[in-house]
Amino acid sequence: MKIGYIAPDTKTYTPTKAFIEKVVQPDLNAYASSLGYGVSFEFVIEDAMGNPNTHLELAQKLHQNKVDVFIGAGWSSHGCATLSYANAKKMLMLSPSSTSPTCAIANDRWYRICPADTALPSALADAIWSYGVKELIIIQRGNSWGDGVVNMLKPLFTANGGSVGQVVRYPAETTDFCDYLKQGRTQAEEAITRMGGDTSRVGVLLLALDEAPTILKQASQYDALYNLTWFGGDGTAKSQAIIDNSPLEANHIKLFSLLARSPDSIKYTDLEARYVAATGEDFSIYRAYLNDAAWVLAKSILEIGSDNATRVAAALPGVCEDFYGATGWCRLNRYGDRAPPPFDIWYYSPGTVVPSKSLSAATYYPDTRATSWNMGALDFTIKGP
Repeated sequence: MKIGYIAPDTKTYTPTKAFIEKVVQPDLNAYASSLGYGVSFEFVIEDAMGNPNTHLELAQKLHQNKVDVFIGAGWSSHGCATLSYANAKKMLMLSPSSTSPTCAIANDRWYRICPADTALPSALADAIWSYGVKELIIIQRGNSWGDGVVNMLKPLFTANGGSVGQVVRYPAETTDFCDYLKQGRTQAEEAITRMGGDTSRVGVLLLALDEAPTILKQASQYDALYNLTWFGGDGTAKSQAIIDNSPLEANHIKLFSLLARSPDSIKYTDLEARYVAATGEDFSIYRAYLNDAAWVLAKSILEIGSDNATRVAAALPGVCEDFYGATGWCRLNRYGDRAPPPFDIWYYSPGTVVPSKSLSAATYYPDTRATSWNMGALDFTIKGP
């Protein structure tokens, strides 16, 4: 039985190819053999080289070679480029790392074994409100991910009782953010005035990726904005780039950032050790999602006795409902995306031997919409709603 895998770029391709060939594929074949199925799995591994069109071409190549079940769409842009083709050809595309909320579509042929950011807007709105922020300034990367989070978050934060200013949206290719930070500063000054000078009631939400360290460095020039408390999503949580390149600025603004909780299990730590041994690189939860994606596809194929993509797609939600992998319970929601786990909230603080380090501040629970702040461990006071 063949399963496709399309790596999003060459940097990802090299270690994940080794991981699949040395760990994932042997594990699946040992499992199938132990149950006497008399079948084996072989992964067809390709490299999209960072290009959405190349990802589509590779999906077309897989289909032509009768490999209609594959792990891909590692980047949301790659999935968007391929979705129409996958739907038309009745393929099954399972992503281990796409999170854009705009890609949450029911009844399509694109499933995601990682939590999508459809859960992030509600978590951000509730967590920021629980901190005590009444007026929110949003600075966001101008792409489908940033737009999707902001479009969902604004009405949620307003419904909680807060207000959101004019969104500061910068193009993804921006390298100098001063003009955008000036807009944020103006909003900050106006919001602080409305709050009677109480800066604790005004916050900044930064939705950024690799450009975050540059934004933090430049933000230090705009006091009214810089002296507020900042928040963020998974793109700024526990970021080594931020710690290396803008540690003092991160410490100053704290940058409370939400990240889906990593599992604390022997299965996860064992997989981590095997990944490092196979690749020589650091492990991340997205590699664990890749492992679990392979497992739920293989178990679905074994359960129905076929690699027909339509039949596998029909079996997949039930298999995920009953499967506890390295990343925990793999239950899917109505969009075919991973049901969200709790979010841990991380912030930056001076370290004793390093300029900055990430510390845990709180946990957000999606089922109850409650934020539990770790008051005993924090060296500052949270005012609350």
